[in-house]
Amino acid sequence: ADRILSPLPVMTPAEENGLRLHLASAHVGMATEAGERVRDRVALDSLVEASRLIRLADSTEHWIVRERTAPAYVVPAMETLLDILGERFQERLAAMGLPPYRIEVTSALRTSERQARLRRSNANAAAGVSSHEFG
Repeated sequence: ADRILSPLPVMTPAEENGLRLHLASAHVGMATEAGERVRDRVALDSLVEASRLIRLADSTEHWIVRERTAPAYVVPAMETLLDILGERFQERLAAMGLPPYRIEVTSALRTSERQARLRRSNANAAAGVSSHEFG
């Protein structure tokens, strides 16, 4: 386990650039198919009331929601996906003789209003529509 969990060498600039793929349009396309754009708190409350969005539990056997991310609202299929990924991740860790770790959810739904506010203070925030606006 120690060998597998030892730090990796720092990436070269070329390796780092290889990770910087701009897939925002693909993410937004998939998000559009899976959910509805949530423009404000009124829309969020309405979608939660209709069970089209759900609040993720802050902590489960498969994931934890990062502090200051909560409450994390997602489409119901995302909760199912997190369960499947978490279970497979735990199985893979166990097969390699590694201790259990949980997935950390660092971001979930942002209303369009919140995304616009984020854009003013975070240069990395999506300039147009963000997949976060769909849950």
